[in-house]
Amino acid sequence: MTTYNNTKNLTDHLIHTYYDQKENLRQRLHLFRYRFASFLSRKPKTVLYSGLALAVIAACILILWIPGAAVSASPDHTNNKYFTTIQIGTGDTLWDISKEYISPEYASMDDYIKEVEKINHISRDDITSGCYLVIPYYAESPIID
Repeated sequence: MTTYNNTKNLTDHLIHTYYDQKENLRQRLHLFRYRFASFLSRKPKTVLYSGLALAVIAACILILWIPGAAVSASPDHTNNKYFTTIQIGTGDTLWDISKEYISPEYASMDDYIKEVEKINHISRDDITSGCYLVIPYYAESPIID
């Protein structure tokens, strides 16, 4: 450990240390610039592809963080699945009944009809007037007759 007899020696030491560190930093910056320029001149395709990849990544991040672009994960309301029974009228078909009770939760009318058939253990030709069917439907609350 160095001891200083007066403040002038301490000040001189601090000034020289500051300038030495500043010169060291200047040399390291110069060396970095030289190496970077050398890399750019030796590997232009690598630099181009890296730059393009970074630009694509930055664009994706910006698109994902734009306010309002995100889709809400929770809907305003939730529909639950319920079941009800209906009496088949004269001339009713599963297609007609399905048109009345289907909801967007089903991918297609055919999927809905298949579910009705499965629940009731029937095929499309097995319904007769006056019989009852169990019908699934989605709603916020059950239908009360």
